[in-house]
Amino acid sequence: MFKEILVNAGLYHLPSGDKRSFHCLRHTFAVKTYYETKDIYRVSKLLGHSKVTTTQIYAEFDNAQLERDFGPVKNAPDGATVDFCD
Repeated sequence: MFKEILVNAGLYHLPSGDKRSFHCLRHTFAVKTYYETKDIYRVSKLLGHSKVTTTQIYAEFDNAQLERDFGPVKNAPDGATVDFCD
């Protein structure tokens, strides 16, 4: 159903040739939630992960990119980069 909505809205294919997926939406939710809360355990619980180590990928991102995408967050954490599904 998600794919069908994206196709009908003309948003399924990215300019790079890649395709959007429900996983991209889930990933964006996780990164944004961690970016705003800095609480990896909360994100882990919201995603239904049994181990926080599975969730730790969402704690590595480029703050400058996230600030452009989501706006500034007070005391945003420092980090490396993450591969966004944009």
